[in-house]
Amino acid sequence: MSSAAQKWETGDYTQPLFNAICEYVNLLWLQLQKHEPYKTDDASKWLSDVRGISEPRLHISSGYINLVGDDAALFEEEHQEFIKNRTDKGKIIAVPLRDVHSDKVQNLFLRTFSNVDKAEKARLLPNCGGWGNLKDGLRAFGFPHLINDFPNIVLCEGMADYFAAEYLLDKNEKYLALGAANADALIKWAQWLGETQYQGCVHFIYQLDSNDEGKISTAEIGPKKTLEAAQILLNAGVKAKPFAWFTYLNHTTRNSNNISDLADSLQNERINKECGYEHLQFMFQQCLTGKR
Repeated sequence: MSSAAQKWETGDYTQPLFNAICEYVNLLWLQLQKHEPYKTDDASKWLSDVRGISEPRLHISSGYINLVGDDAALFEEEHQEFIKNRTDKGKIIAVPLRDVHSDKVQNLFLRTFSNVDKAEKARLLPNCGGWGNLKDGLRAFGFPHLINDFPNIVLCEGMADYFAAEYLLDKNEKYLALGAANADALIKWAQWLGETQYQGCVHFIYQLDSNDEGKISTAEIGPKKTLEAAQILLNAGVKAKPFAWFTYLNHTTRNSNNISDLADSLQNERINKECGYEHLQFMFQQCLTGKR
């Protein structure tokens, strides 16, 4: 895998090499899942007690596992030291990334949920293609290969908002939640969805980035990239809707100043107990349909 990784990084790879790396990650994920029942489920406790997602394994169908130091032996030699270094920093939740072609896992997102510096919290498995690309297939949290089976896509920024969206959708079969890498990735997804002429509606769950005065502004990255992505889709004849944040917050909280993304909304409810999780789910889905 070492030579394969080098070729991947330089873009000098063949289709068989591409397939071999992807197969390695998918088999690795299957092995990690087999080990999961024998571990303390710290990740689920964190998601429930801190993030406010009750019964996370029921709601997050794309899966996650607790990554521990002993798991390093399951990885290729080139990744073992990396895994040991990451697990030494604290408790880790490993979340799969999949692409638009199949349900096979293409990479792993490793999120430390212990008390570490923000810059150290998250990593992808190195030399495994990152978040993909338009040529070989974009990757995301969730099941992107099912896009054309759903009339609506709920496109979020990152793992936390993707998890929150899965919970708030509460298995609503009309919506497919996906988590893109970041705000910039919304543009790439819009390009791909436009090029492939997606026939449904794309709902953008952008983050409420504020300016230096603390005000939400369309000049800031979350709203700005969402508007650009929505325009790409509209130009391609694909329906696109930025999330109705004002309506959602107005009907769910008195602490909107403390909320900058969907994950914050769940945490706020866990702490302040303002309206109940069922009402959050109801309002989230109402805002997607456009009903008030």
